Amino acid sequence: DLVTCRTPAAAPDVVSRFRLVDHPLNLTESESFSHSTCLALTWDEPSCNGAEITSYSISMGDSIITAGNVTCHIIRDLLPDSEF
Repeated sequence: DLVTCRTPAAAPDVVSRFRLVDHPLNLTESESFSHSTCLALTWDEPSCNGAEITSYSISMGDSIITAGNVTCHIIRDLLPDSEF
């Protein structure tokens, strides 16, 4: 008799490396991007450990931004000449 066993999936790893980029990827013609009011982020997909990654959470101060299952995001409507 053949017996099989499958271990359950674990939570995906956290993103270990993200970068600010000068030129956002996947920017459509209808979207605007201003370096004074926007930040473009990109990151490497972490190990999923057998569980589907459905979205990413980006923490910025007291705010949490939910990005879909993507590896880049543009944060808009920031105050010019500010640190984040």
